[in-house]
Amino acid sequence: MTGQFEPKKIFSSLQKTPARPQEKTIRIKTRLSGAPNSWASSLSGTGFGKLSIRSSTLHASLVNSLDLQKNPHDYINLVFSKNYIEATYSIPSQNSAARRELEALRLVFLCLSATGQCALTPQLSAAASNSLQTALSLISKSLAEISAKNDELEAALAAQDERIRALHDERERVARRSLEDARRLQSLSSKLDSLMYLPDSFLDEAALAWLLSHGGQISISEFCSTHGATPARAEESLDRLCKAGKISRVQK
Repeated sequence: MTGQFEPKKIFSSLQKTPARPQEKTIRIKTRLSGAPNSWASSLSGTGFGKLSIRSSTLHASLVNSLDLQKNPHDYINLVFSKNYIEATYSIPSQNSAARRELEALRLVFLCLSATGQCALTPQLSAAASNSLQTALSLISKSLAEISAKNDELEAALAAQDERIRALHDERERVARRSLEDARRLQSLSSKLDSLMYLPDSFLDEAALAWLLSHGGQISISEFCSTHGATPARAEESLDRLCKAGKISRVQK
């Protein structure tokens, strides 16, 4: 059926495609005294998963991780003999070859120190010198990467500060414009109020015209609604017209 899979079949397909890491071997000439049995005794309890004696050599295996098929993935295998030490190590994709070589040499030197039965040879000294040089190169590379990253972060921080300053300046400009708009609006409102205010003379003429057109009667509420005046001003207008002798109140 399309779109359906059996988990066992998927797992089986994964088992058929192992991804083996790269591998490298280095050999260092040296002079070891004693026998493989004494070397193995010195290295017991040091973390090796497996120690085995084959003929006149000691084989030590250090496995840090396995793949899906339980094959060694991150490992260092050492072979000790009287005349040489051989290190075979994996190079997983996430690690650099130089770093892995340095880790293998470090393990070799630790083992030699643990056995205490190794004579210093020119090749062993050269291996120690090369490992230190590799370490210094890795440190220099790391420092260069850190410096470049720091420069990148400083540039990003400077750009961010510039954006923050621009936003701050824009906020101040908007605040000033808002304040100016509020002041203009208040001024326009005051001018509009003054334009909408009816002078007393106009209100008096309007009240007199109202009385003439309504048979001498006036509804204060209707008059105020029509002319936008307050009842108090309408009463004042009628009072002025009476005092001027233009109208008079008739008692019913």
